Amino acid sequence: MPTDVQFCRSQDILATADMDGRVKIWKLSPDTGATLTSNLLPHRSPCRAVRFTSSGSLISVGKDKRICVVDTQQGTVTKTYKKAHDASIFCVLPFGDHGIVTGDDDGCVKVWDLRSEAATMEFHDNNECITAMACDDDEQKTLLATSGDGTLSAFNLRRKRLDLQSEAFSSELTSVAVIKGGSKVVCGTGDGALLVFKWGEWGYTLDQYPGREPMSIDAVEVLSPDRIYTASSDGNIRLVNMMPYRMLGYAGYHAMPFERISLSTDRETLASTSHDSQLRFWNVARFNDIPETAAADESDSDDDSDDDGKDGKRGGKRKKGGNSLKMPKKARAITNDFFSDL
Repeated sequence: MPTDVQFCRSQDILATADMDGRVKIWKLSPDTGATLTSNLLPHRSPCRAVRFTSSGSLISVGKDKRICVVDTQQGTVTKTYKKAHDASIFCVLPFGDHGIVTGDDDGCVKVWDLRSEAATMEFHDNNECITAMACDDDEQKTLLATSGDGTLSAFNLRRKRLDLQSEAFSSELTSVAVIKGGSKVVCGTGDGALLVFKWGEWGYTLDQYPGREPMSIDAVEVLSPDRIYTASSDGNIRLVNMMPYRMLGYAGYHAMPFERISLSTDRETLASTSHDSQLRFWNVARFNDIPETAAADESDSDDDSDDDGKDGKRGGKRKKGGNSLKMPKKARAITNDFFSDL
């Protein structure tokens, strides 16, 4: 079963991870499609996350507490940190030229310099699993981490300390993304709400959107400064406009909750992994053509319509409107052509 998928920003390659501990690297080409270039087994138990560094190297972490560095050109594991954490590692975030951050099931966060053999920083400010992490793109000074204990933590990487931790919310925080040009941060929750924080003010939320379904938001992916894709445990991938909040359309569907989603560099393909053991690719190019004014033009009644997405493959009942906002038909899922080898 695939556990993660990630497009590389600097090369035309894709990485996948699975429950067997395998990491696969695929070369993407408009002429030949997806070609498997590397099939590695760096982990002894499920590989939980894969992420590309700015230089194109691949970082993988797993339940076996290992961190592995993969040379994507040679297709070899160049470095392995054995027993990097005391608990199983759940997520990883590269930053800068040589840095990565890892979070584990016990709430520990560690910062690494890949040129060194040991962690350079270590934080123990959470009581439960670190579910997701994000960092400011410019200064890379602040690290944000969501946790199963219902908090968002902001760590100062220069001063090596916890700056501030939010109030504990009633539901776990499952995902995090920086939006609005770095001025806002959005977090997904276990009860389906989206929490918005103003950058630098981490104690309390600026706004909260209750969501359309009482289902957890398992993953978020940024499309633009104002729009994100949300993957919920009801099996639907939604395109959401933030502030003002509007649900703009459905991008994909799985029969079970999600693991991860990843958007290609050209923003035309969205990859998703799910508990249904499926790795799917969705053509989302049509969403790039939705004007920014669409969010303001959408009425509140559209948000509360009978379009609940329960029948994602058929699209369910929908009000009349532009075809770009409809749930893609099954034929629109990229499954048998470009990514047929996956």
